[in-house]
Amino acid sequence: MDASRRLIPPLLLALGVYLAGNGLLLTLTGLHLNALGHSAQQIGVVGGAYFAGFALGAMLAPRLVPRFERLALLAVVGLLSGAAGMALMSTHEVLVWVLLRGLCGACVATVYIAIESWLNRLAETRWRGRLLGSYMAVVQLALGAGPWLLGLVGQDDSSLLLLGAVLLGTPFALMWLGWRSVAAPARVVVAAVVVPPAAEAAGGALRWRWPLLGVLVAGFLVGASLSNTSLFLEALRFDRQAIGTATSALIWGGLVLLWPLTALSDGVGRRAAISVAFAGTALSGALCALVLGASASALTAGLALFGGFVFALYPLMAAVLNDVTPPARLTWLASLLNGTFSVGAALGTAMTAPLAQAFASLQAG
Repeated sequence: MDASRRLIPPLLLALGVYLAGNGLLLTLTGLHLNALGHSAQQIGVVGGAYFAGFALGAMLAPRLVPRFERLALLAVVGLLSGAAGMALMSTHEVLVWVLLRGLCGACVATVYIAIESWLNRLAETRWRGRLLGSYMAVVQLALGAGPWLLGLVGQDDSSLLLLGAVLLGTPFALMWLGWRSVAAPARVVVAAVVVPPAAEAAGGALRWRWPLLGVLVAGFLVGASLSNTSLFLEALRFDRQAIGTATSALIWGGLVLLWPLTALSDGVGRRAAISVAFAGTALSGALCALVLGASASALTAGLALFGGFVFALYPLMAAVLNDVTPPARLTWLASLLNGTFSVGAALGTAMTAPLAQAFASLQAG
């Protein structure tokens, strides 16, 4: 096993800790701002700022990733996002929260692209779907751990913000200190690209258009779910522990179906797996709407099923485009995918926050 592959286990562990902090702040942001009395529009703008920053980070990351030693870059970006999380404790101003959450989003995008582009270079077409599925399993497990910490730590938002900042800031820095003597993934200089190679061929643009549209829709659904599910649950009189459990179930539910769907993608075909994932998303979303007035356990189970389908959409779409992209352009492709996903997520977050407030008003009435 070469040096780069030896880095994979500690890298994924560090990523898991980092994303647990990110998942905690994603869930806590809306709850904290709502407790401070901010409007749904302001909460939506702050939530959207994270994904707007993510989109900006996805645009800038291809220029950063090839030019710096990978572990050092991850350490610096991790410390920067941890500092942004720490600064949230000192202010209640919405504009400052917009800037800090945007900075955190840009940092998270850089982390994703640095790691995804490396993993894609290691993958072969015949098992790329399963590799991306395994990576997404780590991502979802970690993101789901964040909301679960709401009930574990308690009701003190300052302590939760501090914990989120520490989880963001420390793992990659500690990994760099312990593993900097090991060769990092090889740097690859990526030329500026405007048009993907597959789109240059006759009919290629259409092949790229539908997967990117799917990534945009997936981003919309995931962004709305991650940012605002907690607001809907709070309107249903869920306490913090129940909100954390249900939100974690939403994210961890993706682990149940992620591997079968990506295996279906590799074995039967990309289109078949994507069709199943979209149909399952629609049906499970309708199920969640039907059980809103039922027990908390029924809604939590419905959210877990919804997460099982919706979180599989991104790796399924990514596998389609990675199949037709040369290795030298994979960093660029990771930027395109993450940027498109984050635009959809920003729209989903901003558009569903007012719906959550309207739902809360109905419940109160």
